[in-house]
Amino acid sequence: MITASKSDAVSQDGLLPDLPNGPLSEYRRKASFNWKDMAMFLEDEDIIAFKNKIFSTLESDPLFYRQPGVDLPLEKYRELTFLRCKKIFEYNFLTFEATMEKPQKMLVLINCLGMYDWSLSTKYFLDTQVFGVAIGNTGSERHETILHQTQNMEIFGCLALTELSHGSNTKAIRTTARFDASTKEFILNSPDFEAAKFWVGNMGKTATHAVVYAQLYTSDGRCHGLHSFVVQIRNPKTLLPMPGVMVGDIGRKLGQNGLDNGFAMFHNVRIPYENLLNRTGDISSSGNYTSAYKVLLEIHIYVVIVLLLCMIL
Repeated sequence: MITASKSDAVSQDGLLPDLPNGPLSEYRRKASFNWKDMAMFLEDEDIIAFKNKIFSTLESDPLFYRQPGVDLPLEKYRELTFLRCKKIFEYNFLTFEATMEKPQKMLVLINCLGMYDWSLSTKYFLDTQVFGVAIGNTGSERHETILHQTQNMEIFGCLALTELSHGSNTKAIRTTARFDASTKEFILNSPDFEAAKFWVGNMGKTATHAVVYAQLYTSDGRCHGLHSFVVQIRNPKTLLPMPGVMVGDIGRKLGQNGLDNGFAMFHNVRIPYENLLNRTGDISSSGNYTSAYKVLLEIHIYVVIVLLLCMIL
């Protein structure tokens, strides 16, 4: 049985105030355990205090007020979700250092925001954790400026992997990024509408940048497989599409309509070669492609051949 000392009980009352009387009060009194003891057992004081800070902050901010039972028009709902997401950035509930010290807090933050509105939670998560982490984990030092802009919400991001007709066959993605040695740029193209990036969260209305997955071709016409690139899809000040980018919203869904899922197609969209997220493969300004994985594979094959020869001889 879970029990608490007198000093623990005082601490519990500060972190977990009594619930208001209501229809469930009678049934709570019949419970064989103290719900506060259970809460403290499942989550430590630091996590409970963190949750309280999030909830009390949202409760006191008029921007997060909602009228129960009222359905907002789609555009108004998405506008409010974006403004609320921006406010979450301003509150800065969780710093990078705090996340590294206790990673569990990121999951707690996402869940707390989801209890309020999963559209808001997903929107925040896609920008900070999916877009931002994709750059941090697959990029290098040259992408630190983009990461800084993401953390300050100077830009707003999404992850453009899924295509309309590719299903789960990620290797068969058809968006291309061809290297132009004369300008030291990649040229992105969608061969047809079936190759459009689709269902991408944040892309419909608000994303200014995307991590786009495409087949990398060097200037000699050789395909080096799927790679990711940072692509600006909208002007951050006007939210108008960049030249060569057709981007739009896919409309109302069965749920989470505060989140703007969208599509994008690319027609000769040029990006600097440095926008290649180069943790696993890179290209020089002269167009030479290198990959640590391919080098390791070649070494492994060489070692296997040598060992086989030694066994034969």
